[in-house]
Formats: sequence, structure tokens, C-alpha cells
Amino acid sequence: MRIFMLSNPNAVHTQRWVKALAERGVVVMLYSFRPYKDNGYYQDMNNVQIKSFTKQRELKGIRNFFPIKLLTYYRTLLKDIKAATRFQLGCCANFMIGHKNGECVDIEIENEEFDVLYPKDGIIVHTNHFISSRLPILPRKDMGKRKFTDSFVRLGRADKLLRKKGSEISEEDIKAVLTDHVEYPSSICRHDDEKLEKGLRMGTVFSMIINLTKGEILFCKGNPCELEYEKYRI
Repeated sequence: MRIFMLSNPNAVHTQRWVKALAERGVVVMLYSFRPYKDNGYYQDMNNVQIKSFTKQRELKGIRNFFPIKLLTYYRTLLKDIKAATRFQLGCCANFMIGHKNGECVDIEIENEEFDVLYPKDGIIVHTNHFISSRLPILPRKDMGKRKFTDSFVRLGRADKLLRKKGSEISEEDIKAVLTDHVEYPSSICRHDDEKLEKGLRMGTVFSMIINLTKGEILFCKGNPCELEYEKYRI
């Protein structure tokens, strides 16, 4: 099993995740948006690859490491569902998996159970809380909806905007959704709330649109309302 992670290699949270996955034999591709200085933490983890977006961008870094490897590992939805639900996790997770044949599923995972959600009328949207009525299993609770109450608004807003477009949804339509500012700053395109302490502020780190039919990825490093999307072909 291979996992692609966009995270800060020096963060304790990232290190704990990577170590736990590596010990289970998972190949981890860790990509950092910041320059990474090797401090020796990952030196004994032979199945962990670390690269820096900022260092490699002028060369072939993101083109070789990100889009190609990420989508090369796509096989069939059945195999991907099995791979994503193979291990028991210590926290909740969500995976949205699509195939160029037009099919897509969303996998919600909690500590001991998971559910697979299928698009309705060709559209499926997910934010930061459980959608499945079967999860989480009692007595566990969905802490995401308590911590990120704006998740409900973002979910409904994105779903409504996409369904207004009908069956033909373009890349520009998706960009319009990802740059939406209803309920700013806790909007789909999220910005730091200056009223909060710095340690509590949250904002959009990157935005990505994957066109599996064309074999293209549109990638924006930051808020898409401020920065342009760059196109990468697979």
C-alpha cells in the first residue's frame, strides 16, 4: 500500500503518522511545501520518501513526484477501497477515490469501522464531518462537527453550487466553488480569522482539481482566490 501525504515533515503530528504507517509496511510519500532540512528522524525508515515542493519546483519535482506517482497507483475502485480500509486507524479519515471510467466513491473511516458512499446524480461532496448515518459507532462521537461547525455550511454550499450546473460541470465551475466566500472567513476558500490567536487560525493550504479523463491536474499552492492554478499533465 502507498500513501501520499502533503504535510510538514518536522511537525510532531506528521512524524507520528508517518512512523505508525511505516511500521506497518506502508510506503509513505511525504511532500512538504516548505524547505525540509533533514534532522535524522526519518533516516531509518526505508519505505518513506520525502521531497520539498519549494526546492524541486524549478526542476521536475512536483511533475514527477506528485501527479504521476499519485495517479499511477490508481488501479480499480475495489482494490483502492480494500487498500484504504486495510488497517485499523487511531483516528478518523476520509478518502475520495475516482477512476477515469467515470466512477467515484467516498470512504469514511473511523477507528474500527468504515462506510463507502456513492455519488447521487453524479455528484458527491465531503467536508469535515461524517455523512454516513452508520458512523461513528457508539459510544464514539463525531468530534469534527463540534470543532468545525462551519463544515455543514461548506458541505451544503458546495453541493448546491455544483448541482445548479446540472450534468455538465466544467473546470471553471469547480474553480468557482473552490473560491466561494460565503460565510467568510470560514468559507470553502478559507482565510485566517484575524480575530483569533495565531495558533488557532486556519486557512486553505492548497487547492487541487484532478481531471482523470484528460489526465491533468490543476494545482494551486494557497488560496485559489489569490493565486492561479498551474496545469500538470500526466
